[in-house]
Amino acid sequence: MDYNRIFKKITYNESIYYSEIGYTISFIKRLKFNVLLFMFSVLVFFLSFIKRNRRKNGVIGISWNPLHVKKIKKVNNSIEVLDISNNNLFSFNNLLFLSNVNFFKVFINALKLKDYTKSKHNYNSFFYKIYVIIFLDALKKHTEKVNEIFISGHFDRLTTIVNEVCLLNNIKLNIIQHGSIQIFKNKLIPNKIVLGDIYYSYDFSKPFFETFLNIEKDVSFYKVPTENNLKLYNHDKLPSGKKIIVFGCQDAKPYHNVTIINFLVKKYKDCLIYVIPHPRENMSFYSKKYKSFANVIVSKDKPENIVLFISRFSTLGIEYEERGIKTVFINLDKVNMDFFSSNKYEVFKSLKDFESEVRI
Repeated sequence: MDYNRIFKKITYNESIYYSEIGYTISFIKRLKFNVLLFMFSVLVFFLSFIKRNRRKNGVIGISWNPLHVKKIKKVNNSIEVLDISNNNLFSFNNLLFLSNVNFFKVFINALKLKDYTKSKHNYNSFFYKIYVIIFLDALKKHTEKVNEIFISGHFDRLTTIVNEVCLLNNIKLNIIQHGSIQIFKNKLIPNKIVLGDIYYSYDFSKPFFETFLNIEKDVSFYKVPTENNLKLYNHDKLPSGKKIIVFGCQDAKPYHNVTIINFLVKKYKDCLIYVIPHPRENMSFYSKKYKSFANVIVSKDKPENIVLFISRFSTLGIEYEERGIKTVFINLDKVNMDFFSSNKYEVFKSLKDFESEVRI
């Protein structure tokens, strides 16, 4: 296996994604991640002395996110899903999955990997390189008797790893859409994913899969209707008589969240500004920042009976709009999302444009 070639693909694809979306990783987070990877490496070292041979099904799913499992099961409920998400990484099945790795070879191959990017996203960390090779080796061994794989990743690190393993083991790789698609400025991801079939959720996404997927003539598209599982809550403690405006945050460039929230708080003093942090964000950041503001509530719950949902580009807005709730997007990031191409949604380039057009 050409680890350097594969590692170059992984880091290059991820660096393009993170540079355009604006997601950064602080030194402290990188340090914590390296410590976690070190502990993970020690565990795999001991597991490598255990040899287990398990017969694999011909068709499997691979997940690294709870949402992925639901998406895969919706397409094929009987499929066996290998869940390698962080929350499930140390389950019994995953420990067996990792036990097929020869840790000494992993260590030697990690030493041989070159640095392909200057990005501050942990790519040049030795433990990150070990992590990549562990999953490459474990997945290659795990899928030796597999002929078809379903995943719900788009173009992240593990999607690239699974793609390379499928190419090595001659496995058909099927992609299930799990959310909206960002259209990059350079239009195409250089190291595209080679796939079998596409299971898509939104019609507005269909033209944009080619930005990161290698779509050949024999690739089939299957529509998987979305289920709006948005749980709306009737909060008894919310002030009665006030109109509620909800803002859904993004974890990338959080200062844009603050800019919009500050604008809303000042502009709509008679309304309740309800802030929903992104799942990857620390809710306490907003709770502390807006603690003294009487018209701001920070919560991960989604309230009902609201007059407006606002976001930069969160797919939560799509779910609110499907419930008949007015939804707008304020594109301070100047990103291009697939659903922006639909006339169904109002997209504003600035707060000034939003202020001049929206009446509450």
